[in-house]
Amino acid sequence: YMRKKLGQIVLFGDIIQLYHVKSGKYLQVLPGKLAKEERENTRVGLDLNGNAYSWIQICPRFKIDKDGDRILSNVEAYLKVAERANEFIHSAGHELTPGKHEREVNCSLESTSWRLNIFQSSKDALERDLLLASQLMYINDPELESYLTIAERAVKSMTEDDDKVKEFDEENKEEEEEQEEPDVVVLRPSAAQKIDSNFLWFLESSSILVG
Repeated sequence: YMRKKLGQIVLFGDIIQLYHVKSGKYLQVLPGKLAKEERENTRVGLDLNGNAYSWIQICPRFKIDKDGDRILSNVEAYLKVAERANEFIHSAGHELTPGKHEREVNCSLESTSWRLNIFQSSKDALERDLLLASQLMYINDPELESYLTIAERAVKSMTEDDDKVKEFDEENKEEEEEQEEPDVVVLRPSAAQKIDSNFLWFLESSSILVG
């Protein structure tokens, strides 16, 4: 169904999925898991296939915009979780500790305004300022000047003791894969003027206003 929406104009009120280009996974609310830093909120991560908790509704931030209006590049909007009443993709408000550059992203009753920008057109369209389904885009918090991305995984160092643990049977390997923690969605400031490829998302659209 999403492929049929290729190149169609995205409107306020549409339900979309956010596909992280570098990891090949969908942004998803993880019900039943609490956020690590704001424990009153629900954790947000990435999933290879996505499900109903990957459905995000784009809601206008300003009264000048309303449901059904076309979305232009560089617009500010709220990202509402379609399957959870009055819950939004939210940027944690805690102060960053020294040496830490990433801010937690979670699912909350408190809304965060996001700016949606076109990075690359989905096709050669005449209206290049319009946000279209299947485009690559980046999402940033304009007040914090930080970008929505996934946290970098810590690199495990190999020691002589680690060599002894290399020999696992197939059952142990399967158990490890099942217990692997999902990727964590965070806000990260850009160290340079250019856009990091880790900041890119692929927009898949499902309209609830047309059809």
